Amino acid sequence: MGLTVRDALVYALENLEKMGFKKFRNKLPEIEVKPNYRRIPRGKLEDKDWGDVADLIREYYKDVYGVEVTLEVLDKINEKKVAEDLQKQLQNGNRMP
Repeated sequence: MGLTVRDALVYALENLEKMGFKKFRNKLPEIEVKPNYRRIPRGKLEDKDWGDVADLIREYYKDVYGVEVTLEVLDKINEKKVAEDLQKQLQNGNRMP
């Protein structure tokens, strides 16, 4: 079975250090989003785990744009390695070890 976008997002978020994940949740509602999309309210992100945050990203931005938003946030919080791994994972369609 192939990798889903949700799986890839959860894997990327799991690979952030605790403070990195906190930065991600803090930065996500501040990102400028395309017209016809709404930012995820900060209150919806409080005390959420990786899976919950991945689900919110997919709910608000769908899969393709959700990945774009995730990569932008990762770049803004200087988590370039995690962003690179996410891109590779989605390109290959394989599960990461």
